[in-house]
Amino acid sequence: MARRRFQRGQLVREPDRWVGRWREDVELGDGTIKRVRRWEVLAPARGVTKPMAQRLLEKRLAEVNREDYRPARAESFAAFAARWETDVL
Repeated sequence: MARRRFQRGQLVREPDRWVGRWREDVELGDGTIKRVRRWEVLAPARGVTKPMAQRLLEKRLAEVNREDYRPARAESFAAFAARWETDVL
């Protein structure tokens, strides 16, 4: 499955840190794909300029923007436990 769209993400400066935001595809238990919003603290605001923080965000988004990117699987623990019981036990 080819990637749906190239992302640059969003860079936000909070008072004490740089935060990066982007979206990732997640495959649900029934096989549908949902796009969820992710965020990560990239660096402290002190001593890190905006271009430096943007490069950190680009490194994080490199995985999502790869040609062979596949959606991560997401399921609840209860669903995983039920599936594990039938497959393993």
